[in-house]
Amino acid sequence: MQKPSRAKTGCLVVVSVALLLVFIGALQWLKPIDIDVPPRKYPPNNAYDQLKNLSEQFQAAMEKDAQLKRGSELVNEQLSSNAPALNPQDRADIQSFLNQYEPYRQKIVSGLKRSSKTVLEYRQDWPFSEMAQFRQFARYDAYLMKQAHARKDFNRVVSLYEEGMTFAQQVDNEGVLIHYLVVVALEAIYHYRFLQSLPELNGAQCERISKFLRQHLKDSTSLSEIFSHEKWYAIQFLKDFQSGKLSNLPEDDFFEDDLSPIMRYSNLNWAAREVVQKYKELEAELKKPANQQKLPIKPIHPVNQLTFGITDSMGYASAQRNMNLRATACAAAVRAFKLKTGRYPKTLKEAGAQDLNVDPYTGGELIYKVAPAKGFLIYSVGADGVDDGGWLAKSRMDKGDVSYRTPVRKENGTHEDAPIWLK
Repeated sequence: MQKPSRAKTGCLVVVSVALLLVFIGALQWLKPIDIDVPPRKYPPNNAYDQLKNLSEQFQAAMEKDAQLKRGSELVNEQLSSNAPALNPQDRADIQSFLNQYEPYRQKIVSGLKRSSKTVLEYRQDWPFSEMAQFRQFARYDAYLMKQAHARKDFNRVVSLYEEGMTFAQQVDNEGVLIHYLVVVALEAIYHYRFLQSLPELNGAQCERISKFLRQHLKDSTSLSEIFSHEKWYAIQFLKDFQSGKLSNLPEDDFFEDDLSPIMRYSNLNWAAREVVQKYKELEAELKKPANQQKLPIKPIHPVNQLTFGITDSMGYASAQRNMNLRATACAAAVRAFKLKTGRYPKTLKEAGAQDLNVDPYTGGELIYKVAPAKGFLIYSVGADGVDDGGWLAKSRMDKGDVSYRTPVRKENGTHEDAPIWLK
């Protein structure tokens, strides 16, 4: 029997080794994701459970009661800048609605001092049905603030503002991006209505607001914290996709047309590790002043490219929210100082607001100006980094500064973007 030649034997060894390496490589390529997603933990008597239940109960009540639904529509209508005049029946419907809403509002207020963690599981099909009703609750409260303002009951306005902002804070604690965006909307509703009353507050009320907002800013969930939970949401998505749990996505799912089944075999273990790294980079960037952030951070893995939809606008949205609140807290401190001493402070430090005097866009100090005939002005140079004298930017892409609020759009399509002087 003829023995195989050395060359043939060598070839067999090389082929065998190559096949073995391919097999090992395939095992590594298709290796299950080995990053454990930490389980959600909720405090006892979680306040968010009550918030969620109240939203569902109130929504169900409106679906059964046409008059209640009509009252809600009227309240929303009256919050617009061109609200129509109310007839006696409309007034009666609004009051009836507010009477029925009040017990729900009191239950929300009763839970404001309790620990709250967003009720959430890291699942693609997790419902967020309570979010729309949360926004409605804020609008109802804003109407109550409007009524209190009309009566010159500014203690009531301040209380409703503090309660509303604390309620908003409970919504995004350990939540993901959707919770943060809803909280931005909630705060904008409360904040815009409150600003109508700010010029009429007395010294004690101004001191109260400055103190409240100082603590509110400290306690608020930052965007970098939100993305630490968004990271686990993304990793669980990859794990579910790899295991085949997402093979039957709903027809209207965001990824239905883009997420090919073959991507299940695209080394999702590496994709998960890339998620950890990219979110680490993202969180580091979001801790910087907005104008120093290097965003967006783009992943390489094709699945991550579909799910990692973070734009540079997120950092600026966070900075604008932060700036609106800081400017308001500083303004309240300046008004308190003026009402107490009869003169404007020379600096924000003299007003006792040195810890609030941080520009979230630049990391420097806010701009503070005094003109005895006009009052005082507080603003940030905003996204373009140019001092425009307090004229407000209509958007991040436009020139202008940022102050207590964003420019209000008028009926004719123009904006109220002039500098906001307060006395």
